[in-house]
Amino acid sequence: MAIMVREIILKYRLRKVTEEELNNGYLKKISRPEEAVNAIKDLADEGTEKFVCLFVNSKNRILVKQTVNTGTVNQANPIIREIFRYALACDAASLICGHNHPSGDPDPSDEDIKVTAKLVEAGKLMGIIVLDHLVVSSTSFYSFSEENMM
Repeated sequence: MAIMVREIILKYRLRKVTEEELNNGYLKKISRPEEAVNAIKDLADEGTEKFVCLFVNSKNRILVKQTVNTGTVNQANPIIREIFRYALACDAASLICGHNHPSGDPDPSDEDIKVTAKLVEAGKLMGIIVLDHLVVSSTSFYSFSEENMM
């Protein structure tokens, strides 16, 4: 007979949403890239690259905004596994990734394109849709979904 080393027990507890959570965007519906950019625009003026994800439910309402990686002045290397660990933890149906370019140029790098392809592929395997990957700067943004790069 197999020995159980550890057991995971999931307990759900319903509670009311606080006013602070609502003011910070909890359950805000995302319909267009511009709305997602508004949720992550605080990244635009950062001096180092930060990679964040908006984890959303099946109605495209924000459940969690999470910084998954803080990089250097010209790169952020998100760990794909960690992104989906957060998605599973908050029962997200899909996610929107975004990061800033401190240089002010929102055009994606070759590495940005590779990371996006990996995210989309991993999402397909996990059953979690990657809706978009945004690159933001203080004056503009780039949306992979708008450019049909997903």
